[in-house]
Amino acid sequence: MQRKAVLSLRDAKSGNANQLKAPCGKKALVKLLRWHFGEASVLFSQVAASKISRDPPTDSNEKYARPVLGGSTLPYSRRGRTGRPPTNKDPKSEKRSDFVYLPRDEAFGHLKSSDFLTYGLKSIAQDVMPVLTDAFDANILTLEFGDFDEVDKLYTGGITLPTNFLSKFSPLPVLKEILRTDGEQFLKYPPPKVMQVNKSAWMTDEEFSRETLAGVNPNVIKSLEEFPPGSKLDSKVYGDHTSTMKKEHLEPNLGGLTVEQAVEKKKLFILDHHDYLIPYLRRINSSKTKAYATRTIFFLKDDGTLKPLAIELSKPHPQGEEHGPVSDVYLPAYEGVEGYI
Repeated sequence: MQRKAVLSLRDAKSGNANQLKAPCGKKALVKLLRWHFGEASVLFSQVAASKISRDPPTDSNEKYARPVLGGSTLPYSRRGRTGRPPTNKDPKSEKRSDFVYLPRDEAFGHLKSSDFLTYGLKSIAQDVMPVLTDAFDANILTLEFGDFDEVDKLYTGGITLPTNFLSKFSPLPVLKEILRTDGEQFLKYPPPKVMQVNKSAWMTDEEFSRETLAGVNPNVIKSLEEFPPGSKLDSKVYGDHTSTMKKEHLEPNLGGLTVEQAVEKKKLFILDHHDYLIPYLRRINSSKTKAYATRTIFFLKDDGTLKPLAIELSKPHPQGEEHGPVSDVYLPAYEGVEGYI
Protein backbone atom coordinates (compact mmCIF):
# COMPACT_ATOMS: atom_id res chain seq x y z
CA MET A 1 0.00 0.00 0.00
CA GLN A 2 1.32 3.42 -0.95
CA ARG A 3 2.07 5.71 2.01
CA LYS A 4 0.24 9.06 1.83
CA ALA A 5 2.41 12.14 2.42
CA VAL A 6 1.19 15.28 4.17
CA LEU A 7 2.56 18.66 3.12
CA SER A 8 1.61 21.95 4.73
CA LEU A 9 1.09 25.07 2.67
CA ARG A 10 3.91 26.78 4.58
CA ASP A 11 6.34 24.02 3.55
CA ALA A 12 5.20 24.29 -0.06
CA LYS A 13 5.83 28.05 -0.13
CA SER A 14 9.23 27.79 1.56
CA GLY A 15 10.41 25.13 -0.86
CA ASN A 16 10.81 22.36 1.74
CA ALA A 17 9.49 19.81 -0.67
CA ASN A 18 12.37 17.44 0.15
CA GLN A 19 10.34 16.33 3.18
CA LEU A 20 8.29 14.29 0.76
CA LYS A 21 9.87 10.88 0.46
CA ALA A 22 6.83 8.90 -0.57
CA PRO A 23 6.28 8.12 -4.28
CA CYS A 24 3.08 10.15 -4.24
CA GLY A 25 4.83 13.32 -3.03
CA LYS A 26 4.98 15.11 -6.38
CA LYS A 27 1.31 14.53 -7.07
CA ALA A 28 0.35 15.85 -3.65
CA LEU A 29 2.54 18.93 -4.14
CA VAL A 30 1.06 19.70 -7.56
CA LYS A 31 -2.45 19.26 -6.22
CA LEU A 32 -1.72 21.54 -3.27
CA LEU A 33 -0.21 24.26 -5.46
CA ARG A 34 -3.11 24.12 -7.89
CA TRP A 35 -5.53 24.35 -4.97
CA HIS A 36 -3.80 27.46 -3.62
CA PHE A 37 -2.79 29.39 -6.73
CA GLY A 38 -6.01 28.82 -8.69
CA GLU A 39 -4.69 27.27 -11.88
CA ALA A 40 -7.13 25.66 -14.26
CA SER A 41 -8.92 22.84 -12.51
CA VAL A 42 -10.94 19.87 -13.67
CA LEU A 43 -14.41 18.94 -12.54
CA PHE A 44 -13.32 16.43 -9.93
CA SER A 45 -10.81 18.73 -8.22
CA GLN A 46 -11.54 20.71 -5.08
CA VAL A 47 -13.70 23.76 -5.81
CA ALA A 48 -14.27 25.21 -2.32
CA ALA A 49 -11.02 27.12 -2.12
CA SER A 50 -12.02 30.67 -3.02
CA LYS A 51 -13.09 33.41 -0.63
CA ILE A 52 -13.52 36.15 -3.23
CA SER A 53 -15.54 36.71 -6.38
CA ARG A 54 -13.46 37.46 -9.49
CA ASP A 55 -16.27 37.48 -12.05
CA PRO A 56 -16.24 41.08 -13.35
CA PRO A 57 -15.64 41.05 -17.14
CA THR A 58 -12.79 43.44 -17.95
CA ASP A 59 -11.55 42.12 -21.31
CA SER A 60 -14.70 42.94 -23.28
CA ASN A 61 -15.20 46.55 -22.21
CA GLU A 62 -13.54 48.57 -19.47
CA LYS A 63 -16.77 50.38 -18.59
CA TYR A 64 -18.17 47.06 -17.37
CA ALA A 65 -15.24 46.46 -15.02
CA ARG A 66 -16.13 46.04 -11.37
CA PRO A 67 -13.96 45.59 -8.29
CA VAL A 68 -13.09 42.13 -7.04
CA LEU A 69 -15.43 41.27 -4.19
CA GLY A 70 -14.18 39.67 -0.98
CA GLY A 71 -11.75 40.20 1.85
CA SER A 72 -11.90 42.93 4.47
CA THR A 73 -12.20 45.84 2.01
CA LEU A 74 -15.26 44.62 0.11
CA PRO A 75 -16.75 41.77 2.17
CA TYR A 76 -18.61 39.18 0.14
CA SER A 77 -20.04 35.74 0.83
CA ARG A 78 -17.66 32.82 0.20
CA ARG A 79 -18.08 31.00 -3.08
CA GLY A 80 -16.56 27.98 -4.77
CA ARG A 81 -13.36 28.28 -6.80
CA THR A 82 -13.98 28.10 -10.54
CA GLY A 83 -10.42 27.56 -11.77
CA ARG A 84 -10.90 29.92 -14.73
CA PRO A 85 -7.78 31.70 -16.08
CA PRO A 86 -7.19 35.40 -15.31
CA THR A 87 -8.25 38.15 -17.70
CA ASN A 88 -5.67 39.86 -19.91
CA LYS A 89 -6.16 43.31 -18.40
CA ASP A 90 -6.59 42.38 -14.75
CA PRO A 91 -4.86 39.28 -13.34
CA LYS A 92 -7.11 39.44 -10.28
CA SER A 93 -10.24 38.89 -12.37
CA GLU A 94 -11.31 35.71 -14.11
CA LYS A 95 -12.31 35.23 -17.72
CA ARG A 96 -15.92 34.40 -18.38
CA SER A 97 -16.68 30.88 -19.48
CA ASP A 98 -19.53 29.50 -21.57
CA PHE A 99 -19.48 26.37 -19.44
CA VAL A 100 -20.80 26.63 -15.89
CA TYR A 101 -20.45 23.55 -13.73
CA LEU A 102 -23.74 22.54 -12.14
CA PRO A 103 -23.67 20.06 -9.23
CA ARG A 104 -25.17 16.73 -10.12
CA ASP A 105 -27.96 17.00 -7.58
CA GLU A 106 -29.11 20.31 -9.10
CA ALA A 107 -28.93 19.34 -12.78
CA PHE A 108 -32.16 18.33 -14.54
CA GLY A 109 -32.44 14.76 -15.77
CA HIS A 110 -34.06 14.06 -19.13
CA LEU A 111 -37.49 13.51 -17.57
CA LYS A 112 -37.29 16.68 -15.50
CA SER A 113 -36.08 18.64 -18.53
CA SER A 114 -39.00 17.35 -20.59
CA ASP A 115 -41.53 18.30 -17.91
CA PHE A 116 -39.92 21.71 -17.46
CA LEU A 117 -40.11 22.46 -21.18
CA THR A 118 -43.64 21.15 -21.54
CA TYR A 119 -45.06 23.10 -18.61
CA GLY A 120 -43.14 26.18 -19.69
CA LEU A 121 -44.68 26.08 -23.17
CA LYS A 122 -48.10 25.56 -21.67
CA SER A 123 -47.60 28.54 -19.38
CA ILE A 124 -46.82 30.92 -22.24
CA ALA A 125 -49.80 29.64 -24.20
CA GLN A 126 -51.95 32.36 -22.64
CA ASP A 127 -49.93 34.89 -24.62
CA VAL A 128 -50.71 33.22 -27.95
CA MET A 129 -54.40 32.56 -27.25
CA PRO A 130 -55.54 35.75 -29.03
CA VAL A 131 -53.73 34.51 -32.15
CA LEU A 132 -55.26 31.05 -31.89
CA THR A 133 -58.77 32.45 -31.58
CA ASP A 134 -58.41 33.77 -35.13
CA ALA A 135 -57.68 30.25 -36.37
CA PHE A 136 -60.94 28.69 -35.13
CA ASP A 137 -64.01 29.27 -32.98
CA ALA A 138 -63.19 31.96 -30.45
CA ASN A 139 -65.49 30.34 -27.88
CA ILE A 140 -63.00 27.48 -27.50
CA LEU A 141 -60.26 29.72 -26.17
CA THR A 142 -62.20 32.38 -24.29
CA LEU A 143 -59.98 34.41 -21.99
CA GLU A 144 -62.53 34.42 -19.16
CA PHE A 145 -64.01 31.66 -17.01
CA GLY A 146 -67.77 31.32 -16.64
CA ASP A 147 -67.65 29.18 -13.49
CA PHE A 148 -65.31 27.13 -11.31
CA ASP A 149 -65.88 24.02 -13.45
CA GLU A 150 -64.04 25.69 -16.34
CA VAL A 151 -61.09 26.37 -14.06
CA ASP A 152 -61.14 22.76 -12.91
CA LYS A 153 -61.03 21.54 -16.52
CA LEU A 154 -57.55 23.05 -16.92
CA TYR A 155 -56.32 20.42 -14.46
CA THR A 156 -58.61 17.49 -15.32
CA GLY A 157 -59.00 17.61 -19.09
CA GLY A 158 -57.53 20.76 -20.57
CA ILE A 159 -59.06 22.26 -23.72
CA THR A 160 -60.19 20.20 -26.72
CA LEU A 161 -58.81 21.45 -30.03
CA PRO A 162 -60.27 20.76 -33.50
CA THR A 163 -58.41 17.90 -35.23
CA ASN A 164 -58.11 19.89 -38.47
CA PHE A 165 -56.08 22.46 -36.57
CA LEU A 166 -53.71 19.77 -35.25
CA SER A 167 -53.07 18.35 -38.71
CA LYS A 168 -51.14 21.51 -39.60
CA PHE A 169 -48.42 20.63 -37.09
CA SER A 170 -45.62 18.18 -37.82
CA PRO A 171 -45.27 15.37 -35.23
CA LEU A 172 -42.24 16.79 -33.43
CA PRO A 173 -41.35 14.89 -30.23
CA VAL A 174 -41.68 17.98 -28.07
CA LEU A 175 -45.25 18.52 -29.34
CA LYS A 176 -46.47 14.99 -28.70
CA GLU A 177 -47.29 15.72 -25.08
CA ILE A 178 -48.62 19.21 -25.73
CA LEU A 179 -50.78 18.47 -28.78
CA ARG A 180 -52.40 15.04 -28.87
CA THR A 181 -53.73 13.79 -32.21
CA ASP A 182 -57.28 13.53 -30.83
CA GLY A 183 -57.23 17.16 -29.69
CA GLU A 184 -57.73 16.27 -26.03
CA GLN A 185 -55.82 17.63 -23.01
CA PHE A 186 -54.48 20.75 -24.73
CA LEU A 187 -53.28 23.19 -22.04
CA LYS A 188 -53.80 20.56 -19.34
CA TYR A 189 -51.85 21.69 -16.29
CA PRO A 190 -50.62 19.62 -13.36
CA PRO A 191 -52.99 20.22 -10.44
CA PRO A 192 -51.64 22.36 -7.59
CA LYS A 193 -50.47 20.44 -4.53
CA VAL A 194 -53.33 21.72 -2.41
CA MET A 195 -55.91 20.47 -4.96
CA GLN A 196 -54.26 17.06 -5.08
CA VAL A 197 -55.18 16.60 -1.42
CA ASN A 198 -58.59 18.25 -1.46
CA LYS A 199 -60.25 20.02 -4.39
CA SER A 200 -61.98 22.43 -1.99
CA ALA A 201 -59.01 23.16 0.27
CA TRP A 202 -58.17 26.37 -1.58
CA MET A 203 -61.48 27.84 -0.41
CA THR A 204 -60.61 27.78 3.30
CA ASP A 205 -59.51 30.86 5.24
CA GLU A 206 -56.29 29.12 6.27
CA GLU A 207 -55.28 28.40 2.68
CA PHE A 208 -56.25 31.91 1.59
CA SER A 209 -53.89 33.35 4.21
CA ARG A 210 -51.11 30.93 3.30
CA GLU A 211 -51.33 31.78 -0.40
CA THR A 212 -51.35 35.47 0.48
CA LEU A 213 -47.93 35.09 2.07
CA ALA A 214 -46.63 32.62 -0.53
CA GLY A 215 -46.96 35.06 -3.46
CA VAL A 216 -45.75 38.61 -4.02
CA ASN A 217 -47.96 40.01 -1.27
CA PRO A 218 -45.24 39.92 1.44
CA ASN A 219 -43.86 43.01 -0.29
CA VAL A 220 -47.16 44.82 0.32
CA ILE A 221 -48.65 43.44 3.54
CA LYS A 222 -47.91 45.55 6.60
CA SER A 223 -48.97 46.13 10.18
CA LEU A 224 -52.22 48.05 10.56
CA GLU A 225 -51.40 51.36 12.25
CA GLU A 226 -54.80 53.07 12.16
CA PHE A 227 -58.43 52.05 11.93
CA PRO A 228 -60.31 52.51 9.76
CA PRO A 229 -57.57 52.48 7.08
CA GLY A 230 -57.17 55.82 5.35
CA SER A 231 -56.07 56.90 1.89
CA LYS A 232 -53.38 59.17 0.48
CA LEU A 233 -55.35 60.00 -2.67
CA ASP A 234 -56.23 63.65 -3.32
CA SER A 235 -59.72 64.06 -1.84
CA LYS A 236 -60.44 66.98 -4.21
CA VAL A 237 -60.02 64.68 -7.19
CA TYR A 238 -61.09 61.27 -5.89
CA GLY A 239 -63.29 62.10 -2.91
CA ASP A 240 -63.14 60.43 0.49
CA HIS A 241 -61.49 57.01 0.28
CA THR A 242 -61.42 56.18 3.97
CA SER A 243 -62.29 52.51 4.42
CA THR A 244 -65.92 51.63 5.15
CA MET A 245 -64.89 48.76 7.44
CA LYS A 246 -66.14 49.16 11.01
CA LYS A 247 -65.13 47.75 14.38
CA GLU A 248 -68.26 45.59 14.36
CA HIS A 249 -66.88 43.80 11.30
CA LEU A 250 -63.67 42.72 13.02
CA GLU A 251 -64.22 42.34 16.77
CA PRO A 252 -66.31 39.11 16.67
CA ASN A 253 -63.19 37.29 15.39
CA LEU A 254 -60.52 38.98 17.53
CA GLY A 255 -60.61 36.45 20.36
CA GLY A 256 -61.98 38.89 22.92
CA LEU A 257 -59.74 41.81 21.94
CA THR A 258 -60.97 45.20 20.83
CA VAL A 259 -59.68 46.73 17.61
CA GLU A 260 -57.60 49.23 19.59
CA GLN A 261 -55.99 46.44 21.64
CA ALA A 262 -55.26 44.37 18.54
CA VAL A 263 -53.63 47.36 16.81
CA GLU A 264 -51.54 48.14 19.90
CA LYS A 265 -50.35 44.52 20.17
CA LYS A 266 -49.47 44.41 16.43
CA LYS A 267 -52.04 41.69 15.85
CA LEU A 268 -53.69 43.26 12.80
CA PHE A 269 -52.22 43.37 9.30
CA ILE A 270 -53.50 44.92 6.09
CA LEU A 271 -53.00 43.94 2.47
CA ASP A 272 -53.73 47.23 0.71
CA HIS A 273 -54.28 47.22 -3.06
CA HIS A 274 -56.49 50.31 -2.99
CA ASP A 275 -54.77 53.63 -3.67
CA TYR A 276 -52.63 52.61 -6.64
CA LEU A 277 -55.55 50.92 -8.45
CA ILE A 278 -58.30 53.52 -8.00
CA PRO A 279 -56.97 55.98 -10.66
CA TYR A 280 -57.05 53.21 -13.30
CA LEU A 281 -60.23 51.32 -12.39
CA ARG A 282 -62.62 53.27 -14.59
CA ARG A 283 -60.41 52.65 -17.62
CA ILE A 284 -59.97 48.97 -16.73
CA ASN A 285 -63.68 48.38 -16.16
CA SER A 286 -64.58 50.01 -19.47
CA SER A 287 -63.10 46.91 -21.14
CA LYS A 288 -64.24 43.29 -20.85
CA THR A 289 -61.93 42.83 -17.88
CA LYS A 290 -63.32 43.94 -14.52
CA ALA A 291 -61.37 44.74 -11.37
CA TYR A 292 -61.76 46.11 -7.84
CA ALA A 293 -59.48 47.99 -5.51
CA THR A 294 -59.14 45.88 -2.38
CA ARG A 295 -58.24 46.10 1.28
CA THR A 296 -57.88 42.90 3.31
CA ILE A 297 -57.48 42.80 7.11
CA PHE A 298 -55.75 39.81 8.76
CA PHE A 299 -55.52 38.80 12.42
CA LEU A 300 -52.34 37.16 13.74
CA LYS A 301 -53.44 34.16 15.80
CA ASP A 302 -51.57 32.65 18.74
CA ASP A 303 -50.33 29.75 16.57
CA GLY A 304 -48.52 32.20 14.27
CA THR A 305 -50.92 31.92 11.32
CA LEU A 306 -53.03 34.67 9.77
CA LYS A 307 -56.81 34.72 9.69
CA PRO A 308 -58.72 36.94 7.22
CA LEU A 309 -61.22 39.18 9.02
CA ALA A 310 -62.66 41.36 6.27
CA ILE A 311 -62.21 42.11 2.57
CA GLU A 312 -63.28 45.47 1.15
CA LEU A 313 -63.95 45.73 -2.60
CA SER A 314 -64.15 49.23 -4.08
CA LYS A 315 -65.07 50.52 -7.53
CA PRO A 316 -65.46 54.04 -8.96
CA HIS A 317 -68.68 55.92 -8.23
CA PRO A 318 -70.98 55.92 -11.30
CA GLN A 319 -71.56 59.69 -10.95
CA GLY A 320 -67.85 60.54 -10.97
CA GLU A 321 -64.63 59.89 -9.12
CA GLU A 322 -65.03 63.03 -7.00
CA HIS A 323 -67.90 61.31 -5.18
CA GLY A 324 -65.60 58.66 -3.75
CA PRO A 325 -65.77 54.90 -4.29
CA VAL A 326 -68.62 52.43 -3.99
CA SER A 327 -67.41 49.86 -1.48
CA ASP A 328 -68.66 46.55 -0.10
CA VAL A 329 -67.23 44.69 2.90
CA TYR A 330 -67.21 40.88 2.97
CA LEU A 331 -66.83 38.92 6.21
CA PRO A 332 -65.99 35.26 6.96
CA ALA A 333 -68.95 32.88 7.00
CA TYR A 334 -69.07 29.22 7.96
CA GLU A 335 -72.66 28.15 7.23
CA GLY A 336 -75.08 28.25 4.33
CA VAL A 337 -74.36 29.67 0.89
CA GLU A 338 -72.06 32.35 2.32
CA GLY A 339 -69.92 29.71 3.99
CA TYR A 340 -69.56 27.77 0.74
CA ILE A 341 -68.63 30.89 -1.23
